[in-house]
Amino acid sequence: AALGYYDQSLAIARDIGDRAGEARTLNNIGIVNDSLGDYRAALGYYDQSLAIARDIGDRAGEANTLNNIGMVNDSLGDYRAALGYYDQSLAIYRDIGDRAGEARTLNNIGEVNRLLGDYRAALGYYDQSLAIARDIGDRAGETRTLNNIGEVNQSLGDYRAALGYYDQSLAIARDIGNRAGEAATLGNIGLAYGAQSQPELAILFLKQAVTTYEAIRKDNQPLSSDLQATYTTTVAGTYRNLADLLLQQDRIFEAQEVLDLLKVQELNDYLRGVRGETAHTLTILRPEEEILQRYGDLQTQAAAIGQELAQLRQLEPTGRTPAQNQRIGTLVQLQQEMTKQFNAFVDSDDIQTLIGQLSRTAQRQSLNLEDLAALQDDLTALKGAILYPLILEDRLELVITIPNNPPLRRTVNVDRVTLNHAITDFRQVLDNPDHDPKPAAQTLYNYLIRPLEADLAAAGIETIVYAPDGPLRYVPLGALHDGNQWLIENYRVNNITARSLQDLDKDPNPIVNVLAGAFADQSLSYTIPVGRRSQTFRGLPFAGQEVTQLATTLTTTALLDGQFTWAAIRPKMNEFTVVHFATHAAFVPGQPEDSFILFGSGETPTLADIKTWNLANVDLVVLSACETGLGGVEGNGEEILGLGYQFQRAGARAVIASLWQVDDGGTQALINAFYRALRQGYSKAEALQRAQQALINDDLSFVGEPRGTIRVVDARTGQPITLRGQSDHPYYWAPFILIGNGL
Repeated sequence: AALGYYDQSLAIARDIGDRAGEARTLNNIGIVNDSLGDYRAALGYYDQSLAIARDIGDRAGEANTLNNIGMVNDSLGDYRAALGYYDQSLAIYRDIGDRAGEARTLNNIGEVNRLLGDYRAALGYYDQSLAIARDIGDRAGETRTLNNIGEVNQSLGDYRAALGYYDQSLAIARDIGNRAGEAATLGNIGLAYGAQSQPELAILFLKQAVTTYEAIRKDNQPLSSDLQATYTTTVAGTYRNLADLLLQQDRIFEAQEVLDLLKVQELNDYLRGVRGETAHTLTILRPEEEILQRYGDLQTQAAAIGQELAQLRQLEPTGRTPAQNQRIGTLVQLQQEMTKQFNAFVDSDDIQTLIGQLSRTAQRQSLNLEDLAALQDDLTALKGAILYPLILEDRLELVITIPNNPPLRRTVNVDRVTLNHAITDFRQVLDNPDHDPKPAAQTLYNYLIRPLEADLAAAGIETIVYAPDGPLRYVPLGALHDGNQWLIENYRVNNITARSLQDLDKDPNPIVNVLAGAFADQSLSYTIPVGRRSQTFRGLPFAGQEVTQLATTLTTTALLDGQFTWAAIRPKMNEFTVVHFATHAAFVPGQPEDSFILFGSGETPTLADIKTWNLANVDLVVLSACETGLGGVEGNGEEILGLGYQFQRAGARAVIASLWQVDDGGTQALINAFYRALRQGYSKAEALQRAQQALINDDLSFVGEPRGTIRVVDARTGQPITLRGQSDHPYYWAPFILIGNGL
């Protein structure tokens, strides 16, 4: 909303030649970008604003912008540069008598000193800033500085003092509607209780912080995907801190709620405007509700006192009546009393009783959530285990749910950076069939599966239902290696999204018929924008052969090249149990409106279009795409979730899609083997497993066909060929993953 108004203001200011107004608005647009974490854009707007302010002699504007440039440098960790800008800004504010600006800059200088570890200096600057803010009635400045003083006291280990300042800050932030400040302070309160070994209260306040961030993110959905992504980066740490603390307390299901919520937020980044609103909330236990109610009562009293005090302080000191001065003294005394009450809040008998109840309730909740029984039934039928890896800064947490047992947690001592390097190494060898993938595959196996081997074996697990975190979404779990075998040789793998959890217990439709579209004519080409660039796509020579062979396996209606149009596909899709697209696709992270499937006619239906499709009778969508445009592990894989999620929202029970640019001949061999296994009556997950095993062993008997070597027909010559004699490399058999119901 802010950016919309600023854009209007800027256009008018420029149209009428109001350079001072132009500079102010540019500065404000910079502030919004700074708040959203897009520091490069913020500096661009600030530089424009500063140049105009200096050119027209607007010293107040110059000081404001210098202060803001200092804040960006502060955020980027260049504290020396930040102090230089703050010093310039402070000198101008003092020279022109701008006390509000002086208070802001003193606060910011204090913040730099805090980050540098000079707490004594920081408190000195904060105290000056707080005195001015209170004297002029700047409540926004007051709440900001109180929070910062709390952080200094927390760094010094004086948690009681820190909580006192946080409580005052939170009361003001809520009273003036400063949601970002409210969320930050709630997070700090949570961390303070965590540092005092009071995890129940830490979790309670971190939940409130996450809930507040959720409200902000909902309102941010009209922003560009880039700005949503940068904002996500600024707040995701609070989600992970909460999930981490819940895991440490063995509150597994609540941790999974937070992880799902973070995944849904990433989906919102990717699918903004593509899917409808979905409510996602955290579980608040009854004792937590009671504690929050009592804490809220204290906050309401504190806010009323602070509001009245701020109004009185806005009066000129020389113009105040004796009664008003007396009232100010009374209110200050009441504030001090409120601080004592906040400090005594946690120690009171009734709150301690509730905390004791919370400990028991939380533990019981972890083991007996209503969904657990149904989930256990699903897993029993699947002989499956749900694997949830959580990447933390200093370790990897593996959360696993197996039949007839409470969830288990296993901690792996590998830090985030080391894990990311391992993922990168694995991806590089996966993309090149000339490289040996096994060492990198074994490294990741040791991180993700080795710690769980005994649990999986004891439970007789055959299927791993996989909900990967972050860059692990780019890793095909089946391609991990234990030193003797690929994981897919021992387990079926079924990737899931939040949507999949709702559909795991749905029985599949029998595989009766297939609607197949293929773009195979190499004489045809289409140049289409993909994100910020254009790309030319030509027909895939093996796609036609793939569909032709499919027709010999299952009842198939094939639409090739010019017949493969939206007009032909639309009325037919929901009459088939499988919809198969042998064509190009481009899934652009953060740009769902540009993500598409290419039809033979050159039409490019997007993820936004898929929202309107009716796939209620479709059991499986297969995207046999040569190029997926998935980038690399510099992203977090949300486009994979977005793709599977969106097709499932349209009604399809499952989706098969690729993780990297796929060898055309390898695709033909794998997909044909997959359909042969389906024809034999195997489930989707087992059919994919058996197709992959067939390529690994170069043996069709894995898919119910007579034992023999897999051959691929070259669509250009019609002659049989082999896959360079090395179809056991995961480059050929591992790119496709199953997302959704694998039954």
